[in-house]
Amino acid sequence: MGRHFQLIDKPTFFGALGLLFSVIVPLLIWPTQGAEWIAIAKTFMTDKLGFLYLSLGIAAFFFMIYIVFSDIGQIKLGDADEEPEFATGSWAAMLFCGGIGASILYWGTIEWAYYYQNPPFQLEAGSEEAVRWAATYGIFHWGPIAWSIYLIPAIPIAYFFYVRKQPVLKVSAALMPVIGEARSQGKTGKFIDILFIFGLLGGAATTLGLAAPLINEGISYLFGIPSTTTSQIGVLLLCTALFAYSSYKGMDEGIKVLSNINFWGALALLAFVLFAGPTLFMLETGLDSIGRMLSNFFIMATWAEPFGGYG
Repeated sequence: MGRHFQLIDKPTFFGALGLLFSVIVPLLIWPTQGAEWIAIAKTFMTDKLGFLYLSLGIAAFFFMIYIVFSDIGQIKLGDADEEPEFATGSWAAMLFCGGIGASILYWGTIEWAYYYQNPPFQLEAGSEEAVRWAATYGIFHWGPIAWSIYLIPAIPIAYFFYVRKQPVLKVSAALMPVIGEARSQGKTGKFIDILFIFGLLGGAATTLGLAAPLINEGISYLFGIPSTTTSQIGVLLLCTALFAYSSYKGMDEGIKVLSNINFWGALALLAFVLFAGPTLFMLETGLDSIGRMLSNFFIMATWAEPFGGYG
């Protein structure tokens, strides 16, 4: 784009760092109480805010359908005569790896079984209805609903950066029409950016926290290497080094290459599971779950929440 970037936004950087340490330090000092606090927060969010989360998800899905078929969906993110920087396949690979991350290594293999054994709505574990709901919940987490939620902040950020030519990729800049230019560039905008960066750090920590033990156990199982704290730290350092290297090399030589490897490797694994496993059963279950998700899934979730949640 030919634009220069400020290397570090000091208020945002140090503000997010301070917020991070304000959470980490008490957890290190009082680990037992910290675990209790986290459990209370998790219970509140899942039991009391589940309805809100589901409602926002379905609202985002239909909002994105509107965006696609409206005049807004015809806006090109870039100059009118500008060619795409990446091939469609590579761009899809980077989106896939950025949106899914390492979490699919964990939930992608056990989520179906988890809901099969612990189905929602007080259903009987292992029943035919539990099978159907197990497949449906996975689509909610990894299907169009999740990607629609991702697009809510992504579209305005991309629009202001590539069309309105804002010099930085910030949530505060994307919220300029809502909160005003003065607030967007002032303390309110800084506060929003700090919260956003803090959320990104939490997501990155979750990804590494899930991926490192899984990779460590996989290496231990395949090569007979004892699974220890040292080996897990080694895996964590390796993952961090790969991330740092790809970021240093940039989008074209680093992130794109790793994303292509992950993407095509995931497709190969998916094809193997599909054809080596019960193919007809998986296709039938998948199509049935899509129909359930778009018909009565959210209606039933709406009615279930006031009467005790989902499981």
